[in-house]
Amino acid sequence: MSRLLLDFLGFTILTLTFIFNTFSVIKSPHPEKYFIYYAFIEILGYLFFSISGVAIVGALSSILMIIILIITGKIFTLLAIILYVAIILFCLFLEEKIYEREGERKLEIEKIQDKTSDLKIKIEELEGKIPILENLILKYGKLSEFLIRIGSTFNIEEIARITREFLNEIYKDSLVEITLDRSIPYINFIFDSRTPLLVEDIRKDFRFQDMKTTDFVSLISAPVFRENEIFTCIVVKSKNRNFDVRDLRFLGFIATFVSLSVSNFFLYEKTKELAIHDSLTGLYTHLYFMERLKEELNFAGSIGENFTFLMIDIDNFKKFNDTYGHQNGDIVLKRVAEKLKKLLRETDIVGRYGGEEFSVILPFTGKKDGVEIAERIRRGIEEESFNFKGETVHVTVTIGCSFFPEEKTLNEIVRKADIALYKGKREGKNRVVSC
Repeated sequence: MSRLLLDFLGFTILTLTFIFNTFSVIKSPHPEKYFIYYAFIEILGYLFFSISGVAIVGALSSILMIIILIITGKIFTLLAIILYVAIILFCLFLEEKIYEREGERKLEIEKIQDKTSDLKIKIEELEGKIPILENLILKYGKLSEFLIRIGSTFNIEEIARITREFLNEIYKDSLVEITLDRSIPYINFIFDSRTPLLVEDIRKDFRFQDMKTTDFVSLISAPVFRENEIFTCIVVKSKNRNFDVRDLRFLGFIATFVSLSVSNFFLYEKTKELAIHDSLTGLYTHLYFMERLKEELNFAGSIGENFTFLMIDIDNFKKFNDTYGHQNGDIVLKRVAEKLKKLLRETDIVGRYGGEEFSVILPFTGKKDGVEIAERIRRGIEEESFNFKGETVHVTVTIGCSFFPEEKTLNEIVRKADIALYKGKREGKNRVVSC
């Protein structure tokens, strides 16, 4: 509406101005002084109506000037016509440039609109991915916590529990299993292929057509390895969703870390075993044996019971090594250790004290019974025979005994047994001695 009013106003002003100026030209004895006003009228026409206004004013002015030229024969009217034509041509040139600029602007606007449309599409795509990204952030945030927890435990049951809890949290609508049951077709498939398994829809999977009825539709499973052998399998089954390659990749990643944790567990157990047991004889190490002796001392003291402590040394072992070699010496140490295990009770505690020395704790055993057991050990080892370098060889041991509660402290118990042992060595070896 405002545009129509503006056009009407411009047309009215332009018309009235043109009529007034034309009337002045006709009536005035010097019409030439009014010709310049037509130029201003043309400018007004251009402002109000662009090039169409200039063309109308110029055409009317030129017709009028031609009439005046014919009537008066004055040459200046021809100059006025040329001026108007020049103004029209200039306005046309200007209009053309404006159109070109407008065209360029339109192209730029179209490009901007295209880019804006592309950006809107990308924004919509990104907005669609926001829930996925939020889910991934949540998933990998929980993954960080899972890795910390599983990396700080050295217990197989705990590793399995943490893994189940984590996967149940990630796949809330699914069932998580950790199994080694090869009677299950898909578990057997994993053992044979040694690779993770994705079943998008088991009803359409030819590999498991024999499974007529199942409590799931889709599953992902990955093997957990220990020293290049499958230790167990992690399985995630769902009734309501179809797993894809991303789920399989994620579960494979989890299984890798579970495999590392399982390997760490067995490495820890092996390290602990080495710390507790002597690698040559399989008996308790000196350090661990002394811890057990301390525990036995506290226990026996708390309930008023007694026990016997034995220190056992293989006689002439250095000479034996020099004669038959250290490898044969190791064989003797192993055989003596095995004999000690056979001769002792399950409740008795035996360790390698160091070198060719062994130590034994006989719980709930008084002095008399302790000496009898020590004598039985001495005889049993003496009866053992070895064949080295084509000859039969026997070894003997000397045993020193001490007793609780006669000796009150750990140091006294060990010291008294040691004194008794070396007393037996001085007296001829191959005997049981108590102080």
